[in-house]
Amino acid sequence: MVNNSARFRAGHFFLTLTALLFSGVQTGCGNESVPGGTELLPETGSISVVVFCPGGEHDNTVPLAVTEFPSTAAGQFLPSDEDGYDLFYSVVSEADSAGKLLVLVLPEGERFTGSRDHLIVQIDSNGLPVAVMPDIVPEMLEDSLWDDPVIRQETILQLILFLKPDMVLQIAPETGSSAGIIRFWLENAEQNNITMSVYVSSAAEDRHRGWGAFTGKGIENRILEGMDLGGFAATVRMISGLEWNTPGGGYPAMQAFYPVEGE
Repeated sequence: MVNNSARFRAGHFFLTLTALLFSGVQTGCGNESVPGGTELLPETGSISVVVFCPGGEHDNTVPLAVTEFPSTAAGQFLPSDEDGYDLFYSVVSEADSAGKLLVLVLPEGERFTGSRDHLIVQIDSNGLPVAVMPDIVPEMLEDSLWDDPVIRQETILQLILFLKPDMVLQIAPETGSSAGIIRFWLENAEQNNITMSVYVSSAAEDRHRGWGAFTGKGIENRILEGMDLGGFAATVRMISGLEWNTPGGGYPAMQAFYPVEGE
């Protein structure tokens, strides 16, 4: 078992490892400009990080609690029949079709074949990597860099700094750690030109509505009212430089980006 002090030296570990890290992985060059409707478009980070927490450890206090963080907007979802997994994989597919370079952290057994050499890491229910494509050196996959959900974000940040992807999309099994994940990206997003989106699935069986949050570059600090999963998805697409104004789609939560009149 690795002690906590070893985990928190992850940043130094990656600085020494970078030269040997990858084989055959293409580098990206940031988001293209967002298509359509430019008058309303906010200025957000050139790298979009999306985290989906589908687990059952629901905590209705999180949306309110995380709005105490600066540059963070969050709110519970209105009731919706939309599925969190469908949202996640549709954004993955759209981003790939748009030619963006992706880093994907997916559940064990989940595969994705795209138009570019995306980095795909499969993790088990404890967050530990079980497969990676293309190959990276074994030291990168040490349990101590993945088993804690917040330390895993440090690992992913180091991948971002090396690869310069357009988007990072990850499924995180630990819903109960979402506030810590948000805090990590808040503390690291601005200097690395990142805007992060995170959402928790609704669960009809326990009447939990789910919630979504945004943090990092370009985000206003407030509680988001009246947002459903479709609106959250449209906001993620806008942040990520994807088409969001499609027929039948939701409308972005614009209050996350601009001061509300009268404030």
